[in-house]
This record gives sequence, structure tokens and C-alpha cells, in this order.
Amino acid sequence: MAATLYTNLRSLSGEATAILCDKGQIVASGTGTQGAAEVIDGNGHLVLPAFVEPHVHLDKTLWGEPWQPGKTASKLSDYIENERRVLSACKTPITKRAGQLLERMIGYGTTTVRSHIDVAPDMGLSHVEAMLDLRKEW
Repeated sequence: MAATLYTNLRSLSGEATAILCDKGQIVASGTGTQGAAEVIDGNGHLVLPAFVEPHVHLDKTLWGEPWQPGKTASKLSDYIENERRVLSACKTPITKRAGQLLERMIGYGTTTVRSHIDVAPDMGLSHVEAMLDLRKEW
């Protein structure tokens, strides 16, 4: 993969800048950046740092599944019981659902994710193992 230079970008301070990428990595930035096989005009778009998702439950996502309205519960135990029932009825593997959500997050600029994962006597470490597999894949 040849290096790509993105020109005509704006920094957070509003100054013109450019970014040189090679093999999917930013290797240089600034106005004097050179050395690319391909040059892409950024049309004055704003350059932002990547987003960070500090709190997500990838093992519980229903991303890509048919819509299910949330149910209210008067007690936390009822809420958890309903959540477990809904998730256990879902036939799509956790890694597929979580992978679809990660793909969407990355597409919108999120590059760092901190996921909370359920562990319980009835599920053991299955959700942790699924998330470790997902981490290797992604």
C-alpha cells in the first residue's frame, strides 16, 4: 500500500494542515508533509482526535437484531432477569453482534473501547471468552 497524503485539512485551532498515512498509520502531519503516491484533498474538513468509548457492554449488545423495546422494572433484579431472558433468546453469537457494533463505532471514529463484561454462575466466563476472541479478531 502506497502512502497517501491528505491535504487541505483544518486543525482544532483552525490552521491548515496535512496528514501523511502509510499502511493505515499516520506517519507525519503538518503543512510541509510530502512523499505520498496519492494525494487526497480534504476540502477544509476538521481533523479531530479519535473518539474513545469508556463504557460499553459489548457482550450485551443487540446491534443488528430486530428492535426490542426496553421494559421497565421496579427492582434491579427484575431488570437483570429480563435482560438475561432477552439475551438468552438471541441466537446470533455474541462475537458477531459485538463485531457489528465495533464496526459501526470504528466507522464513526472510535478507536479505543472499554467494555464491561458480565460474569455470573449461570454463564461462567463465556462472555469474557467471547470478548477475548473478539479482541484478537479486531
